[in-house]
Amino acid sequence: MLIKKFTGYTMNEALAQVKAELGEDAVILQSRKLDKGGLLSIGGKSQVEVTAATPDRHPAPTTPEITPRKERQEKRSSRPRPDTLAPPPALLGIREYAQQTGSEPSSTFAAEPGRPRPVVMPKLGRPGSLSKPHGNDSDSFQDLRSEIEILKGSIRELSEKLAQQDMTEIGDGLGVFRESLLGNGCGSEIVSTILASMSKELKPSELEDLELLESWLHEDIASRFPTASLNELLAESNKPSVVAVVGPTGVGKTTSLAKMATNFDVFGRRKVALISTDTYRVAAVEQLRTFASIAGLPMDVVYRAEELPSAIERYRDYDIVLLDTAGRSQNDEEALSELAEFVEMANPTRTVLTLSANTRLDDQREVIQKYRKLKYTDIMLTKLDEVSSAGHMLDMVAATMRTPWTYLTTGQAVPDDIIQADAYLLAAMVVRKEYFLHLRAQAFTMMSD
Repeated sequence: MLIKKFTGYTMNEALAQVKAELGEDAVILQSRKLDKGGLLSIGGKSQVEVTAATPDRHPAPTTPEITPRKERQEKRSSRPRPDTLAPPPALLGIREYAQQTGSEPSSTFAAEPGRPRPVVMPKLGRPGSLSKPHGNDSDSFQDLRSEIEILKGSIRELSEKLAQQDMTEIGDGLGVFRESLLGNGCGSEIVSTILASMSKELKPSELEDLELLESWLHEDIASRFPTASLNELLAESNKPSVVAVVGPTGVGKTTSLAKMATNFDVFGRRKVALISTDTYRVAAVEQLRTFASIAGLPMDVVYRAEELPSAIERYRDYDIVLLDTAGRSQNDEEALSELAEFVEMANPTRTVLTLSANTRLDDQREVIQKYRKLKYTDIMLTKLDEVSSAGHMLDMVAATMRTPWTYLTTGQAVPDDIIQADAYLLAAMVVRKEYFLHLRAQAFTMMSD
């Protein structure tokens, strides 16, 4: 993937440069307005900057030709061992990454591809020995129970081995992508579910096509990420639209809200006002007040929930009112109830739950569950620049139960380090760890230049 920025005095001029240099299939990662001069890009002559990249998707797979059963068996028997297969260009990154880290996926195939290892069952004695016990009947019964328990344990072990073979031994492709997803932080349960679905839906011949498998993975994972633009969601609402930003302490709500208010790509030219209820942290109010003063945005501070309706009414001529709230631990029921009272009095059009990418997955699930009492409508993920893998986002989106993801933040710079959530971008970061690390090191930095 080649990532590059283009500037012009109009969007059409910038897009023409993208088309000329990267081609018509180029993917637009981000566009923003550049103002020459002024703090926080306020004042001066403006230009348009477009960040674009060459596409990183695979072409739609063609229907494989059906060959006779005998011919397929001959091909299978003459096929080289999986560990001698040269990976196609699409997977060189995964192989190289595995080799560098010493975690090359090991082949657990038997001596002949496709033939499982024999499982040795425990010996229960010669035929008829169980029906003709010697000695005390009670002792014989105990011996019988012991042998049955041994047999049951062996059956369970066999079942577990067969289940593991389903994921790691049904072709080289599934094993490679299993290692890739797990190595990027995806949970084993959801990985097994996805690969089992892949194994069920694709033909055996297709399971050997690594490019097809990666394309299938991108489509499947992208379909799991519901994404939306707040600006589009609020387009039809009456003025002013109130957007409440909520979340636990330390996730970066105030900084993220400042980015939303001052980044042209979030709300465009719509008039934005700010209200802070985070009076528990003096620094939070002063931080937001500084942002508002520099950007020329009006701001109010509200100390009691009953003051919110009148504060919002003062901005009835504005398009958007952004409400900054106090961070509350998901384990503090009293504080959450107080926060819920503020949100209820504001009667927001949208409520954005802010989650930090560097929080443990179990804690993320707890936040997602307990903050439901605030009736959040959207998800914003912060601090992507502070993590070394992105696979846990797949488990997070499963926990958010189809709540749309709106924005991702990639640093602390205001107003730049915020991008629109895109399902295919998220899928690409989940499928390949090396792609996420490349994006974190280069694309995120470029977007904030």
